[in-house]
Amino acid sequence: WGGKLDPNMDVHIYNDEIRKYGNVNNNILSFFDTGITSTNAVAFSKTNDLSAFRVSVSDMRNWDIVPESELSRTSVSFMKAVYFGSVGITKTRNAVTC
Repeated sequence: WGGKLDPNMDVHIYNDEIRKYGNVNNNILSFFDTGITSTNAVAFSKTNDLSAFRVSVSDMRNWDIVPESELSRTSVSFMKAVYFGSVGITKTRNAVTC
């Protein structure tokens, strides 16, 4: 877990700040953040005897418990189906950005 603590030594920490390498009171409590994940989505669809389609968009945001650690993702999905009696053809497309 590292070398012996020495308050006379300067070290670079996770965000490139320089700090003393000594004992810190409540260091775990002051380091971690509250983690939050938020997801929002909306979809539209229409179906009849001859065809069907669906379009959806979703957005996910994550703020991790480790400071400066975030993730966001947006995705779009499209589906189209055409029916010929008991046979159907389906086309699907997905796109994701991180």
